[in-house]
Amino acid sequence: MYPISIVNPEGDIISVESEDSLHEYIDQYYENCNSDNCGDFTLAYPLTVEYYSETNEQVQTLTINSEEELEELLDEYCYDDEGEDETCGEIVYPVTVEAPNGDQFTADSEEEVYTFMEEWYSNNCNTAECDDEFEVVYPITMEFENEQGEIIVLTIQSEEMLEEIKEQYCGD
Repeated sequence: MYPISIVNPEGDIISVESEDSLHEYIDQYYENCNSDNCGDFTLAYPLTVEYYSETNEQVQTLTINSEEELEELLDEYCYDDEGEDETCGEIVYPVTVEAPNGDQFTADSEEEVYTFMEEWYSNNCNTAECDDEFEVVYPITMEFENEQGEIIVLTIQSEEMLEEIKEQYCGD
C-alpha cells in the first residue's frame, strides 16, 4: 500500500507514492552510480499492506514490522511446503477452464487463464459461487521429462490420471 518507504544503499530513507515512482527512483539511482557494486535497496519497516481475505470476504490491512515477519508471512501464506510450484510438467495450450457457474473459457496461455479468472471473480464475487474454484476441463495435453531427459507428451483424461502421471514423473 503506497506510500512506502525504502532505504537506499547509502542509508537514506525515501518515501515513494506509487510503483512507477519507485521504479523511476531506483532506475535513476543505478544510472547515476559510478561503481560496479552500487548496493541494494531495502524496505523500511513498518510496512502496511492490503490484501483480500477469503475468510471474511473483505479487504484487510496488515502491518509488517520486520524482514523476518515478512518472510514468515510469505512462507505461511504464499509458498507451498517445498517453496516450489505444486505441479510438475508443462501444460500444452490451449486449455479450457470452467468457472464455478459453469462458464467455460479456452485460453492460449497461463496469463489468459488468470485474466479470465480475475475478471470472472470481479464480476461475480457478490454471490456464494465465489467459494467454489475453477476446474480444468479434461482432456488436457501435458509434457513431462523422463529420467533420460526426453520430453514425453501425454493426453490427460482426468484429475485421477494426472495424479498417477505426477507420481510416475514427479516422484510425489
